[in-house]
Amino acid sequence: RLLWSGVHRRAASEKPTIFAVVGSVGKTSTKEAMAVVLAQGRRPVEKTFGNLATDTGLALSLTGSYAPPQGAVGWARSLTRAALAKGKYEKPYWVLEYSSDVEGDTKVLTDLLLPHVAVVATIVPVHMELYKTEEVMIRETLSIIPELAADGVVIANADDPIQANEIPKISDG
Repeated sequence: RLLWSGVHRRAASEKPTIFAVVGSVGKTSTKEAMAVVLAQGRRPVEKTFGNLATDTGLALSLTGSYAPPQGAVGWARSLTRAALAKGKYEKPYWVLEYSSDVEGDTKVLTDLLLPHVAVVATIVPVHMELYKTEEVMIRETLSIIPELAADGVVIANADDPIQANEIPKISDG
């Protein structure tokens, strides 16, 4: 909770436009490429470090931790950074990876930090260890779409048969 209080304090102060990258593979590369492109504009860009894409990883990254903390001292430093976190920018872009390992992970992340834009990377049956079926994994990956902010936007790959088939079923097209 302390980690997320720092993130929410920053978000309230900065009022970022939040991009969430989801998918089975290619999330980190997509996030990195997006950050480079968005940085060419006038607004500052923040991104998650590496592939810190879970609820804990996002909070650590957005409060200034560049890697998962090691040991009690590492966690104490991270929690202190979170407690002291404050806004640095005005209306930045936050480009974040949202990772899911089990059904419900995406909802946890969107409840913590509601994205304005969902970018769907490649969806293929990998990292299936905790999913019952491929359909469950696809449903979980795309569950971000109905969770978007009211004026949210989905950026998807129409050439990907999974996305082309499934996204129209759960969005306005």
